[in-house]
Formats: sequence, structure tokens, C-alpha cells
Amino acid sequence: MPAKILVVQGEEEIREFVSEAFQQAGYAVVAPVDSYVALEMAQESEFDLVALSDQLPIIDGPAFLRLLKERQPHIPALLLYHQLSKQGRENFETLSVQAFLQMPFRIEDMLTTVEELVRS
Repeated sequence: MPAKILVVQGEEEIREFVSEAFQQAGYAVVAPVDSYVALEMAQESEFDLVALSDQLPIIDGPAFLRLLKERQPHIPALLLYHQLSKQGRENFETLSVQAFLQMPFRIEDMLTTVEELVRS
């Protein structure tokens, strides 16, 4: 059974691009339209990884990750970001984000990172 990835990205084009790359690599992907729906889905299903943006509508990135970790404390997290201050990075590290990729990034780099996170 393929690893199941929760993609939480506020920008539709990026959400679709990342989701398609994961699907083509053989992962099962769930990509809800917003962070609130993503939290509801996390209550109903277990995920092997969350790939999220630092800036999300409705529930921002750090608050979303805090709530998700209450439901699934051991889920690995990959942060996809445009710009992130040192303080912002430290905040996400405190929330156990295991990997960071700055946009734009190479698909190969994202898939390699995901494979490492899913295997660990």
C-alpha cells in the first residue's frame, strides 16, 4: 500500500502541482482545499506525511500543524515555503517539522525528501 500524503497548500496551482508529482511517484494523495477541511480529514484518516505551506488561509501554518500534531503526533512534516524568517523557521522546528524546501524547488528534491521522511 502506498504512503498516504496530506497536502495542505493555500495556493491552488501549487497544491495541484505538488499533488500531481506525488501521485505520479506512486503516493496516495489527499489535497483538501483549505486547512480546516484538512484537519477534519486528519480526524478520519491516518497519514504518513503532511506537506504544508507556511501561509495558509483559515488556519495558519503553525496553528494548523499544532492541531494536526494533537491528532497525529508522529506524522512527519515537510514545509514548502516562499520566504521564512529565522524566527519562523524556529517556530516550525519547535513543531517538529523535519524538512524544509524553499519554492521554487526541483521536483526531484521534493520527492527525495519525501521518500526519506516516509522511510524514517
